[in-house]
Amino acid sequence: MGNNKEISINLLEAEQHVRGQKIKAAAGLSLVLVLMTGIMIGQHAHGRQQIETLKQENIRLNQSCDDTRILLEDREEEEISLEQLNRKSQRIQRLRNGIASKLEVLDAIEATIPAELDLTEIVIEDDRVMVKGVASAYGPEVIWLNSIGGTPLLKEIISIDSGRKAKEEGVSFELVLARGDD
Repeated sequence: MGNNKEISINLLEAEQHVRGQKIKAAAGLSLVLVLMTGIMIGQHAHGRQQIETLKQENIRLNQSCDDTRILLEDREEEEISLEQLNRKSQRIQRLRNGIASKLEVLDAIEATIPAELDLTEIVIEDDRVMVKGVASAYGPEVIWLNSIGGTPLLKEIISIDSGRKAKEEGVSFELVLARGDD
């Protein structure tokens, strides 16, 4: 047996190669972990930024909603005020028309009343006119009724009452006339 040669294997080189492979794998894994951590931190920062942006947008939308609600309330108040103003304006117009109408009735009475009649009271309502007075004798109020009956302000006689009172001179009368269309 003559061959006693020692076989020597350089394990150091293989060990270093395996160690280098392990270091490269660890470095690659570390690099991957660092990159993943960086990506996660970036995603987290981006998510926080989006949340902050959404919070600001939510605050802006709430403010806009509040402003819109206030504008709607103001508009409703303005509409109510405008409606009240219109009602008051219509009421004033009716009053003005009533005053003008009453003046027209008085003008018609004044233009047609005979000298033999002395009026003591005139009440003008929306649908009727009541006239009280004293005549020197029976009859002048009937003559007057004929002349005022031709006006569009008085359309019909509702009642006539006349009589002589012992203490008064002349004949007292009371007429109630239905008002015509103005």
